[in-house]
Amino acid sequence: MSEDRNAISGPVSALIDRGEERGCVDLKEVDELAQALELEDEDLSALYEQLHARHIELRDDCTRPDAPEAPLDDAQFASVTTDTLQLFLNEIGRHRLLTPSRRSTWRSASSAATWRPRTG
Repeated sequence: MSEDRNAISGPVSALIDRGEERGCVDLKEVDELAQALELEDEDLSALYEQLHARHIELRDDCTRPDAPEAPLDDAQFASVTTDTLQLFLNEIGRHRLLTPSRRSTWRSASSAATWRPRTG
């Protein structure tokens, strides 16, 4: 069992060292390490505790240098969501809605074009 622990400690220490350099660890890195070393739940929990104790963040965009800061609170997240919704509404507002007369014309043309008796 101690041989297994020694085999695990090297890659885990390397991951923690990278995390201390960058200030964060990518979730994908932790997942790949856990799969490669076949970490048990207790080992993975110990890794998370070590990262937390050293103030190393777990993020999904740690290795991307151009990744934008994630919203820090619900109010900022809501403003981003609202902005996205506003963009969508602006985009759909550019298209005219069907008037009742055009709708009936479109419906007649659509049903005539799609329903054809099968031949042969």
